Amino acid sequence: MANSRSLTRPGFRGILFVLAAAILLVLPTGPAAGHSYLRESTPAQDADLQQLPAEVTLAFSDAILETGIGLTLLGPDGAVPLAAEPAKKSVAAPWPAVSSAAGDYTLEYRVVSQDGHVMSGAVNFAVTPQAAAAANPTDLPPDSGRTEDLPAEAAETAETSETVQSAGADTAPQSVPVWLLAAGILLALGAIVVVLRRRNGAH
Repeated sequence: MANSRSLTRPGFRGILFVLAAAILLVLPTGPAAGHSYLRESTPAQDADLQQLPAEVTLAFSDAILETGIGLTLLGPDGAVPLAAEPAKKSVAAPWPAVSSAAGDYTLEYRVVSQDGHVMSGAVNFAVTPQAAAAANPTDLPPDSGRTEDLPAEAAETAETSETVQSAGADTAPQSVPVWLLAAGILLALGAIVVVLRRRNGAH
């Protein structure tokens, strides 16, 4: 009877309540951790391009559907819809010829993963004046006299933008598996019960 009374004491009930609340707080994070996310992009987030890219690409953590894809490039020339070319876990689009001015650009995207999760966000980057001049050599002053040499000089000074981890609206989840946290809490609860029983048995 002593052991039974000890298990119903207010202090022990409080411990059980705290552990149960901790489990309930952890469990809802499970489904969200399984959603797809943007893994990387080219151009990278906040990149400063020294030359215009041939195409833009987005790589995701899981497979995406070929339907429901939307890519729009926002820049000095306005909003330009891009022709998306989806693959299993990525989507690419050639750089539009009408967008060759220097300035800030934003690539807005919307895709649907195979589990039905809609992913949308934006990648921001910039194009330097040197890159725009290399794409439009005829824009140089007529008296420069060096229009024919510009492509070779631009090729020597151009640097390739590196593809890095995107820091857009959807980020990679870094969470401990729910079952591991729940198992640890249950083990701690069992240890508390054993200790209380032994303590009451000793008395």
